[in-house]
Amino acid sequence: MVFLLLLLLAVTRLGQVHSDTWEWRLTPSAAPPKIQLDGRSYLRGAAGDRVPAGATVAGHTTGGAPIYVGERIAGAAPTVVEVVDGATTWGYGLSGGP
Repeated sequence: MVFLLLLLLAVTRLGQVHSDTWEWRLTPSAAPPKIQLDGRSYLRGAAGDRVPAGATVAGHTTGGAPIYVGERIAGAAPTVVEVVDGATTWGYGLSGGP
């Protein structure tokens, strides 16, 4: 009975992490394939060299990595954000419409 309960909890957690990040893990990675910022979804693209000058931390991924955005326009979601995972900077593009 305890085994079934633990299995149910693990499957539920896997589903939550997958829904948020598109990863099948119990804990999300620092730079998962999908992130959320201000209620919008962003999809991971290529790795870059560094965060652009003037970018500021706007939040954190579910795995704990900082999310950087450049200059913000009032009422508009940023189209590109960066996530720093150790020595790697990942670019993320806005997913979906305006």
